[in-house]
Amino acid sequence: MRKISFFFLWIFCLSCGGGSGHETSTVTLAWDPHPDADVVGYKAFVREEDEKYDYDNPVWQVLFWDTDTFCRDSPTCDVDVDLYVLTRFVVKAVNIKGEESCDSNEASYYPPPLTGQTY
Repeated sequence: MRKISFFFLWIFCLSCGGGSGHETSTVTLAWDPHPDADVVGYKAFVREEDEKYDYDNPVWQVLFWDTDTFCRDSPTCDVDVDLYVLTRFVVKAVNIKGEESCDSNEASYYPPPLTGQTY
């Protein structure tokens, strides 16, 4: 496989779930489109602190021919995470042969401090 180059990933917090019990936050991952013409999709992977990425189970993926709504020029995806857990993300490009690029740079979601917590 021709080496698929490195690309950059950004993360934005969209909204936070409320209520009792397990609280979540929705984050938007955004990255520069891969410059290779043979790229046909992307896969996003998530891990919590002290865990490894599970490359067999992407948290999100898209192949361009499966959807009319994905924007190739400004790719993004939304991922739900635990509100109070440090979470990290990478994205991989997928080419026409199904081969994946190396990881993008790693982006992180930093949880807000717990209420009443002092430092």
